[in-house]
Amino acid sequence: MKKQKNKDIGLALTEKLTVYLSRLSPVELIGVATILCVPVVNYVSKEPENFVTIWSSIVDKFYHLSLKKKKEYLKIIKDASEVPNGAK
Repeated sequence: MKKQKNKDIGLALTEKLTVYLSRLSPVELIGVATILCVPVVNYVSKEPENFVTIWSSIVDKFYHLSLKKKKEYLKIIKDASEVPNGAK
């Protein structure tokens, strides 16, 4: 039962993540990708990965983090998403 509850909480946090990510600037989104070790460049072709690939990889990596790490990262990303772009 506890495992299912943690899974539900993890899914809810992942849904919040997508909302907060949508508020970030492109540079901030690349920063989140870097922190989560999501490649933003295809090392074979030396071309940037497309947006959908980066986005889905961020969400996937976040989903597989521990609950504690999810909460830590989500707080940071939420705080970054709430700062007006001109005030950074």
